[in-house]
Amino acid sequence: MLIIYLTILIIYVVLILWSLNNLGKMPIAKKIIYILVNLLIVFIFTNISYIISKQNIQYESQEIMNNIKTVLLLLFTGINGIIIIPISCKQISELQEENIDKTKFTKRIILIFVVLLIIAYLECGYMETTQKGILQIMTNIKE
Repeated sequence: MLIIYLTILIIYVVLILWSLNNLGKMPIAKKIIYILVNLLIVFIFTNISYIISKQNIQYESQEIMNNIKTVLLLLFTGINGIIIIPISCKQISELQEENIDKTKFTKRIILIFVVLLIIAYLECGYMETTQKGILQIMTNIKE
C-alpha cells in the first residue's frame, strides 16, 4: 500500500510543479487558485466515473468500499489531472499574457472539457475492472 501512496504523491508533485510552471509569471496565489479549481473540476469528473463504475459491484463492508474509493479517486484524479490541468494552465497563462484572444481560449477550453468527458467515460470501465480485481485479490487472501 505504501508504494501506491508514494506513486500518488509523485503524481501530484509532478502535476503541481508542471502546472505552476505552465501558469507563467502570474502571482503564486493566483496560480494556486487556478490549480485548485482545475483539481476540483477533475475530481468531480473522476468521482462521477467512480460512482458509475461501482453500480454493479457488491462490497462486503462500507469500510472496504471507502478504502478502495479513496485510493481510486486519489490515483485517477492525479492521472487525469496530469493529462488535463497543465494544458489548461498553459491556456490560462496564454490568455493572461494576451498571446491568444478569448475566442481561441474558449475553443481550447471546450476541447479540453470534451477530452475530460471522453476520459471519464472510458475510465468507467477501467475503474469497474480495477474494483473487481481488488475485491478478487482480497477474497483470495482470505481463503
